Amino acid sequence: SHSPSLTLPLSLTPPLSLRCSCPEGFGGRVCDADVDDCEDHACGPGATCVDGVNNYTCVCPPHRTGAVCEELTGSCAQDSNPCQRGSRCELTPEGHR
Repeated sequence: SHSPSLTLPLSLTPPLSLRCSCPEGFGGRVCDADVDDCEDHACGPGATCVDGVNNYTCVCPPHRTGAVCEELTGSCAQDSNPCQRGSRCELTPEGHR
């Protein structure tokens, strides 16, 4: 048996477009781009931000710790600051000053 088919003129066919709903951490027209999570997050002084999928990690320099390297460790840490009279401890390659 033969089924009838309807053929619309090209001018009457509605335009179709593709839209992807990306999972968190991805973007782009077809969700092929990893969103740079380091753009919106700041790691502490001297730290390096490493982008992941929908997250980031801060790699701390020596003498810093914490999720975003916000805490000092060693000789300039708040609980062991050798500086007196409200002076500020600064880390140098040779140690504190």
